[in-house]
Parts: sequence; C-alpha cells; structure tokens
Amino acid sequence: RPSTTFLGEWDHADGDLFDADTTRVGVRTVPWQRAQLQSSINQRATEFGPRLFANTGLTQGWQLNERWAFHVAVDHSKTIAEPGAPAIEPFNPTVPLASGSLDGDFIATFVGALYRSELWTFTSRLENRHSDEEDRRIVSGGFYREPIAGHAFSMSAHWVDSTFANGSRG
Repeated sequence: RPSTTFLGEWDHADGDLFDADTTRVGVRTVPWQRAQLQSSINQRATEFGPRLFANTGLTQGWQLNERWAFHVAVDHSKTIAEPGAPAIEPFNPTVPLASGSLDGDFIATFVGALYRSELWTFTSRLENRHSDEEDRRIVSGGFYREPIAGHAFSMSAHWVDSTFANGSRG
C-alpha cells in the first residue's frame, strides 16, 4: 500500500565511558485519514546489557477548521527479552534514577492542539506516562512566528511532574 512504510534504523554511540548500539525495524501506516499506526522491534546493547523490546503506537488527528487541529495518541513499549543480561538493580533503591528507567517499559497517552494564524502558530500537549518505576505528567507548549521569510522566532515551555514507585517525587 502506498500509505505503508517499512523502516530500519541503526544507531551507534562510542565514547570513553559509554558504548551503545540500537537496531530498529518496523512498519508505519496510515490506515485512514489523519491516523498513523506504527510498530517496531528494537534491539539495544548498552552498559546494562542487551535488551529486545517492542514499540506500538496509534495517533489520530482531527482538523476542526482552517486554524485548529487536535490529536490524541497512545504509545507503548514492552521488553520482550533480555538474553544473558544480568538483573539490573539501582545503586540505591530509595533514590530514583536521574533519568529513564531500568527496563524502559511504559504506556503513554497524550492529547494535543495546534492553532495556526497567518503570522504565528501555537502548539500544546498534555501527556500521561505510566511505568512500573514512575508515573509522569507532562504539559508542553510552543510558539512560532516567522515575520520575514527565513527569519523566525520560537519558544517552548515544558512542565514535568513525576511520582516514583518508592514514593519520591521528581
């Protein structure tokens, strides 16, 4: 189908203290107007060992009128296997990780809105992300204006609130 795309990606990071490889294969399709369904299998090798996981997501958008557009979405990541990887434990279980999670499994839902005028555009998004380690709420918004072709001004703001499984807040 012309509305279906197969994808393949490879990412390599190499440094003094960190080496990582990620391979991703998947499919992305537009099953109907303003909808996108994507699914992929990912293999990652980092300092925590290998991990095989799947991502699935569905986004549906609506164009209300010439100025307003909205969308809702769900995104899910699930570990399939960690072959040969030792159990990963945090250094101190009473202190949350600075970022990310040990296994990366999550389900996220979000809604967004876009307003476009002749001179500027405003975007906004509300997201709720749940994993075994953390519940996260995110509010973000952005403003873009291009008063002269090739010269633009933009700004964005993000608010993040996290509650970790051990009860701490981030």
